[in-house]
Amino acid sequence: MSKEAEEKKSVLRAILTQVYECPSRDLALIIIKDHLEKSCLPQGFKDLMIRQATECETLLALQKYATNSFLKYEGMGTKRSFR
Repeated sequence: MSKEAEEKKSVLRAILTQVYECPSRDLALIIIKDHLEKSCLPQGFKDLMIRQATECETLLALQKYATNSFLKYEGMGTKRSFR
C-alpha cells in the first residue's frame, strides 16, 4: 500500500472515532474539517471530502459518510453506486 493510501486511512480512522462520539452534526463537521485541513493529504482530496461532508444535513448522514469514506480506503467499498 502506498504512503498516501496509508495516510488517508489513518486520517479517516481518527476522524471516524471522533465523529461517532459527537453529540451534534455541527461539532462532527468541525472535527472532520480540522483533521482534514491539518493532514498531509493532497489539497484536492481534502477539498472534495470537506465539500461532501458539508452536504450531509444530519449527524447520521455525516456518520455514514465518514464510515463509507473509511471503508473505501480500507478496500471494503462497493463498486456500484446506491442512489
